[in-house]
Amino acid sequence: MLTAVPADFLGRARCRGLAAAVFICLLAASAVRAAEPPASPEKEVEAAMQEYTRLLKAGPPEALAAMFTADGELLEPGMAALRGPEAIKSFLAPVFAAVDVQSAATETEAIEVHGSAAYQWGTYSQRVAEHGKPAADYHGRYVASWHREADGHWRLRRMLVQPFPK
Repeated sequence: MLTAVPADFLGRARCRGLAAAVFICLLAASAVRAAEPPASPEKEVEAAMQEYTRLLKAGPPEALAAMFTADGELLEPGMAALRGPEAIKSFLAPVFAAVDVQSAATETEAIEVHGSAAYQWGTYSQRVAEHGKPAADYHGRYVASWHREADGHWRLRRMLVQPFPK
């Protein structure tokens, strides 16, 4: 004996079919996204420099110093090289305490990657205000030597900054 088919049976079946189709499309899109190639080493280095630049403004000095390798060097004009994250943090901590970095930007001109080493050249600009004093603008060039460490992160092996004359 046949029973009567509810009036909304076909509508519910279509909704289930549509939901299944949407699910399959989303699954396929996820698979395509997962199959996208990883970022190029140049893009990874650029992203690391943008993180460094963000930390120049936001801090803390410990996070900025952690962007350097264990033997990393920060080379500032008129100073001896600051070697290792601890020395870099010790230099940066009083600077961060004395000033507000209102803006910081870098612009990459070139990146060369050779295996686990990368070299980056570019320019920087910063607007910095010493507490209680008007802000001043600083511009210059930088050269960064990066090293991809065993954990996959790019860290600074050496960073040289050269301010433009005022």
